[in-house]
Amino acid sequence: HAYAVDLVAYLETTFSSLSLMTSVVRENVPAAGCARIAKFWLDLLARKSTRFNIVGICNLARDLEALETFARSQPVQSLVRAFAEVRQLVDLLLSGRLARIVPPSSGSQWKSFVTGTRKIKIEEKNSTSPPPQFERIERKRLIAILSNYKPLKGQGAALVQTLPEGVRNYGSKEVQSIVKKLKKRNFIKGSSRL
Repeated sequence: HAYAVDLVAYLETTFSSLSLMTSVVRENVPAAGCARIAKFWLDLLARKSTRFNIVGICNLARDLEALETFARSQPVQSLVRAFAEVRQLVDLLLSGRLARIVPPSSGSQWKSFVTGTRKIKIEEKNSTSPPPQFERIERKRLIAILSNYKPLKGQGAALVQTLPEGVRNYGSKEVQSIVKKLKKRNFIKGSSRL
């Protein structure tokens, strides 16, 4: 999208002007800028007045890819990490497996959850590969974002044919059921992430 191209151009200009600054400024300003962009996207998707569909998430994935490519090209190490939660959210929504999201239960199965690395997993039946991890997604934010999802209907439903392979146009009832499950799930006290 044009705004992503313009944003990358703006960031390139801004970050190149930092070359005469101290190394602390050269590292912290880009990291703060990218983190702010990621936070804006997440806050926008979670805002009650926002409504989006799966095509919007596909478009966000393209814009995110442009910013991640830019971040990888910068001299600041791991700048792309600023977009980690957005990337994991987009990957989850585009995986086609949103209905199989399962927060870990207490006990020894997921010790890392108890120690603070809060993770969720995708339930895979008959799969030998490990499930993808989405440890950066905050549960409350995911609930708010999923509450704003609207499936493609009517004339927009024709766009489903153009979605990438594996991407689903989740139904309203399916998403409401997932939100309900996430709200009811017993989480370890104090955990805000999945």
